Amino acid sequence: EYNALQNEEITMSKQWMIESAAAMNAAHPDTFLIPSARERHNLRVGDYVKITFSSVDQSTIPERMWVEVVKVGPGRRYAGRLDNEPFYLTGLQLHDIIAFKPDHVAGLMPHDVKEGNRHMD
Repeated sequence: EYNALQNEEITMSKQWMIESAAAMNAAHPDTFLIPSARERHNLRVGDYVKITFSSVDQSTIPERMWVEVVKVGPGRRYAGRLDNEPFYLTGLQLHDIIAFKPDHVAGLMPHDVKEGNRHMD
């Protein structure tokens, strides 16, 4: 289930890819706010992170979705379970296991925050 952590191509499939939140923040620091590097590098199992997914061919608008951290791997690589149903993207479904790095994290809801709040934007 967590083989994604061993795959070097963790940020994309044939149909979708994960956007770098850190790069977006660097390009737009006043309008694209993200959790601190310390927070993004110290995620724990049970935390929820917001990740931006886009289609490889740029045919749809990007979708920001919640992912529950299910494993912390070596080198601060994470595996998470998609907690939203994609609206536009194909090849990605609710509960899919996604591998990601700290730079991909655009939002954070720690595991000890009431679960129902993560669906609020």
